[in-house]
Amino acid sequence: MVVNVGSYRPYTYIPSGLIWGFNLLNPGEPFASAEQFDPANVRPRKVAVLMTDGENTLRINHADGRHVRFSGSAIQQVNQLAATNQDSLSICENMKAKGIEVFTVAFMVMDPDARRLMEECASDRSHYFNATDASQLLAAFSDIARSLRVVRLTR
Repeated sequence: MVVNVGSYRPYTYIPSGLIWGFNLLNPGEPFASAEQFDPANVRPRKVAVLMTDGENTLRINHADGRHVRFSGSAIQQVNQLAATNQDSLSICENMKAKGIEVFTVAFMVMDPDARRLMEECASDRSHYFNATDASQLLAAFSDIARSLRVVRLTR
């Protein structure tokens, strides 16, 4: 994690974190030791937690795969942000379609569109947390941990 220092503001590309999380839970390459998906998400229970402190500020350059800043006219930059947000949502939808439980935490995220992205990415409303300060961030992770400890009885 990098914090804001003076005028320096780190950049964010949420899809890369989502892809890493999905790859770690996916039984395919590059981490083939993961167990197969359970459609009921019970055995094994697969959970991803996505936390961000901001909105997407980078996009993928499809020519070389690098993450680069938005560029061009204001309209082009808005379109690039929309495409990056759609990529984020598509990855979340793919994770949820595989039965992965997705928690999201927006930490001090001021942009309403970025908060909406995090809310839509979560499995449902109860899996989304908007933490506006450190105590709410701690409470969010405590709630997530508590929900992961809940024993599920199945027949």
